[in-house]
Amino acid sequence: KMVRTRGNVANNAPPEGGAATTRKLDEILAALLDTRDRLAVLEQQVMGNEEDEEADNNN
Repeated sequence: KMVRTRGNVANNAPPEGGAATTRKLDEILAALLDTRDRLAVLEQQVMGNEEDEEADNNN
């Protein structure tokens, strides 16, 4: 499926050029990886809580 974007991706690049774009992408990637890690921790906590509830319900 094609995703439509408004305008041209190049139009959204910082005026400084390629190095600034790369830095910004690196920042975005770091933030996404951090978010992924946080979500994984939350997922583990939720799974642990669900297991605790099942154990409580079975007693």
